[in-house]
Amino acid sequence: MIRLDELPNAQRRAIDLVREVATEKQFRPFLVGGPVRDLLLGRHDVVDVDITLEHDSSPFARALAKHIGGRVRSFPQFLTYKVTADGLPDIDIATARTEKYRKPGALPSVAPGRLSDDLLRRDFSINAIAVDILGGAIHDPATVHAMLEDYRAGLGIDTEHDAADRAAGRRIACPTLVLWSERDDMEELYGDPIAIWSAWCDDVRAETIDAGHHVAEEAPEALAATLLRFLGEG
Repeated sequence: MIRLDELPNAQRRAIDLVREVATEKQFRPFLVGGPVRDLLLGRHDVVDVDITLEHDSSPFARALAKHIGGRVRSFPQFLTYKVTADGLPDIDIATARTEKYRKPGALPSVAPGRLSDDLLRRDFSINAIAVDILGGAIHDPATVHAMLEDYRAGLGIDTEHDAADRAAGRRIACPTLVLWSERDDMEELYGDPIAIWSAWCDDVRAETIDAGHHVAEEAPEALAATLLRFLGEG
């Protein structure tokens, strides 16, 4: 979970001002890039305030500068603006965009895009996350895409690989730990997990954990202890 109130005082004040203007003028700004990364990593020395909006961010940048008695520098070729004011960190504001490069090392040619376009163009996944400043929701299109692809594989290529392994008589020879939550519907949906995995594995170890569906979040200590015990059995 990302909590904007964990930002340093100056950056938190800047976000509060951004929220005030967005609420009054009906904009929807997102905190992106380095600040989100640093909050996820538990760093409390966040310096940057990077804001992205879908559609033209120029009216918002100018409204924010007027609200705080600051100044705006515009970089129209990149669809970005820098708002500065005494006592506040620089606030970098950008229109969500796509980028194209004529050659490696060249400056990008940019065009307005959606928030997902802007996040997916970034270099690392941890930099490709946005936080809705008004509602607090996290936007992480790369992770959502990966989750959907995982489900898609379960209905396609995974079943093909399963069939090929069965036809070849391939099995899992190493000790295999099967864990599931006591307060989930695993057994109702799929039957006995031990029987299912015994059809694939030579040595099945099984345990349940007192948790609901999200076992890692609901019972992290019990999960970690179970995994460490299994891995230490040799």
